[in-house]
Amino acid sequence: MEINNTQIDVTALETKIKEFDESFCGEVRGLTLSQVKERLNLLAIQLEDSINSLKNNEEFKDLKEDLKEFKAPFLETQNKLKKKLQFIVAMSKEKQGV
Repeated sequence: MEINNTQIDVTALETKIKEFDESFCGEVRGLTLSQVKERLNLLAIQLEDSINSLKNNEEFKDLKEDLKEFKAPFLETQNKLKKKLQFIVAMSKEKQGV
């Protein structure tokens, strides 16, 4: 996960966080720099664990494969239609002398 350092709206972020964790922002505001760094490391580890858990979840893998199979005919149709559209646009330009 990439965290963008450009102008973070701390107030808006705090409001969103309070929707699911009322005390987090207040707790972090009361920490020393060293404690903030420790909390940062802990949260980064928790995020990585969560990402890995999802990647390694067999049910999730099965669902992704099912979705891939389900989408295949739609994607194939879309690709064929895109090719036809490209051909028509090319013919239109050719007939206009462009």
